[in-house]
Amino acid sequence: MGFVLGISAYFHESSVALFKDGDLIFFCREEYFSRIKADKSFPRLCLNYCKKTFGLNEENIERVVFYEKPLRSFLISSKVAFQNFPASFWLLINNFMKIRKSGMFFYSDFKKTINVPTAKLSFCPHHLSHAYSVIPFSNKDEPHLSLVLDGFGDVFSTSAYLVENQKTSLLKSVDYPGSLGLLYSAITEHLGFRINDGEFKVMALAAYGDGSLNAQFRKTCGGTNTGEINLNAFKFYKSISEHLDQPFYAIFGKKREEMEVFPQIGTEDFQKLANLANAAQSYIEVEVKNLVLELIDKTSIQTIYLSGGVALNSKLVSSLKEIKALKKVFVPPNPGDSGAAIGAGVFGCLLSGQDVTRNHDAFLGPSTVNQNSILQKFGEKVDAGQTATQKTAKLISEGNIIAILNGKSEVGPRALGNRSLVCDPRNEVVTLELSTKLKRREQFRPVAPAVLESEAENWFTIPLSVKKCLPWMACLAEAKPKTKELLPSICHIDGSARIQTVIPTQVDFYQLIERFKQLTGVPILVNTSLNCGGDPIVLDVHDLITTMLRMKIKYTLCNGDLWKLDEKHFI
Repeated sequence: MGFVLGISAYFHESSVALFKDGDLIFFCREEYFSRIKADKSFPRLCLNYCKKTFGLNEENIERVVFYEKPLRSFLISSKVAFQNFPASFWLLINNFMKIRKSGMFFYSDFKKTINVPTAKLSFCPHHLSHAYSVIPFSNKDEPHLSLVLDGFGDVFSTSAYLVENQKTSLLKSVDYPGSLGLLYSAITEHLGFRINDGEFKVMALAAYGDGSLNAQFRKTCGGTNTGEINLNAFKFYKSISEHLDQPFYAIFGKKREEMEVFPQIGTEDFQKLANLANAAQSYIEVEVKNLVLELIDKTSIQTIYLSGGVALNSKLVSSLKEIKALKKVFVPPNPGDSGAAIGAGVFGCLLSGQDVTRNHDAFLGPSTVNQNSILQKFGEKVDAGQTATQKTAKLISEGNIIAILNGKSEVGPRALGNRSLVCDPRNEVVTLELSTKLKRREQFRPVAPAVLESEAENWFTIPLSVKKCLPWMACLAEAKPKTKELLPSICHIDGSARIQTVIPTQVDFYQLIERFKQLTGVPILVNTSLNCGGDPIVLDVHDLITTMLRMKIKYTLCNGDLWKLDEKHFI
């Protein structure tokens, strides 16, 4: 037995997953090291870190698996483009120009770091990489349905499998370009947000919509069969610069430019955008629910695992609770393309005869080390140990925003207490400052609460079917009346909250919330990622200091010690 590497690169966030004898022991995105947000280049820095930390070499690596079949992906997308020639001329040119920076040169790039023989190299179908990414975090012996909802991968945009004993059987698929994910991305761009970054904003904006455009949206953009779209309304499969076509513009108007100031909540322009976001959100929710019902009817299995980039839509995941026949919904910590590296690693383990071990930990990235000498140049240590946690809780209750850097980084895109900014959810002024001024988020976007798992049902209504998704903010919960009254800052306009349930094994973060509860009676903290807007989440102390100085944050709880930075260094 030896190491198995799963790698995702060239299209979305590049990443590396490392397995040892079937156990997922490390995962990291390239952006952590390169400091380039959503870095999609070959993850050389991640791979070098693994090589140095775990002693990887050509002998102890059993298999290297890439997360898709790049030649097939290229041929399928090019075939569709040729079918729409000459409108697709520039898209085809672009496809050919990008070959050198695509997965077709994966082995060439990999062997520059570790020169493994080609016999150890494998390529996992893209949607299988997504489906398998769930396995290390779930009950592998549980027969389940696996629904992959993606933009595009190899052949499929949507696929569904029956999974038993880690073996998959394809039940249904929708081929590219009929993609719910690309529909949502097209609307993201139309609303003036960046694709692969602004979809969260569309989801938040949708809650302000009144549903008045939903029927017209379905008529214009809806497909004939479940899970499909009307390609006449879209151009992403034949244009390099446009994602929507004239039938869409004729009804819904021109797109908002990214540089335009976003309209204020309550204005007519804001409501128009919100109504369109609501229509897109409603459409994918209905289509996915219909897909799930179809699969349950076909197999009688009542457990479903979701993966693919669309599974990051926590409102969509939450909507599945309305399906009474569905007993369990599960989403892994990182269902998107970067997380597909984990699925590729699982595929490699299965090929190598390694039994994949269940992992209960969503913290598998590089670990922080004590670098007090660096912190001392910018501030002073205020306290350490248990009393530091107590003092930090008091500072939060007094209106301070605290930066937390602790232990290993999170697997997924959401900060869960190891790379977080936290504040008092009772304090609407501080919460608004954190969200809009420091993080530069739009005012319509809600903040997320982290709540002690043992207290969660006292403050939120949590359907049993989605409960397993809550430790990594994969779905929404309904705020109870007392929560809406006492903590309005963490409640969205529709009364929902994207909560994180914190368990005792998350020792440091759990103890901080517990101390805050002892002071205030509230077992909840506002929790958002530790980064400036547009930057990756911080990795180490150097990133921590840079971020704090730019955001003018005074206090940090770093590896259990409380530090206060000197304001003279603020930028």
